[in-house]
Amino acid sequence: MILRKLATANKNQRGLTLIEVLVALVAMGVILIPVAMGTIQIINGSGLSNNGVVAVSSVQNAGDWMSRDARMAEIVSLPPSGNFTLGNLTLTWTDYGNNTYTVIYSVTGGELRRSYSVNGGTPTVTIVARNIKEVTSSYAGGLLTLTITATVGSGRQTANETRTYEIRLRGKY
Repeated sequence: MILRKLATANKNQRGLTLIEVLVALVAMGVILIPVAMGTIQIINGSGLSNNGVVAVSSVQNAGDWMSRDARMAEIVSLPPSGNFTLGNLTLTWTDYGNNTYTVIYSVTGGELRRSYSVNGGTPTVTIVARNIKEVTSSYAGGLLTLTITATVGSGRQTANETRTYEIRLRGKY
């Protein structure tokens, strides 16, 4: 008796047709695909933006340190061809107490390193900036020109920053 009532109850119910289900799926696709694409663009744009900030920060930090030391320098020794991947930039100066300061900049594994010593003593090595791709230099007439490039990220999220610094050495006007 219960089975008979269930059978009659199920006859009166109508389900969704195949066309209604397909229309619902298409409508969901039309709404969800742009939302998903927008989310992917936001994630990619955010990564690129973050990498850009890191690249700018790396170049600025390198430029600040090198400019400060170069403004003090009296003697400049450039790497071969002016490219830091081939050698080091050496800056030397003497203060009023006859102490001789030597600062050597080199790029190793994407890191700009600063080696600082006084009167030929044990040098202190500091990593000044990371993500440095290239540093080139030239020196003429008391003007040291440095071009620093940083690269952060990979693929579509790669950010590059290049800046050129022109530094007038102490007493070279």
